[in-house]
Amino acid sequence: MINNIEKVVSLGMIQFVTILLLIGYYFGGLKYTLILGFFIMFLLGITIIKTSLN
Repeated sequence: MINNIEKVVSLGMIQFVTILLLIGYYFGGLKYTLILGFFIMFLLGITIIKTSLN
């Protein structure tokens, strides 16, 4: 049950991140999108490490 919730949350996060990147690209251009992308990858990496440790 908990695993299913985590999958739904992670899918939702991926969609949210994609929308954020599109908005960032629309308003700020490529440089802003790259910075935002690196930041999000960092956060996702931390989340994956935390979930794998638990």
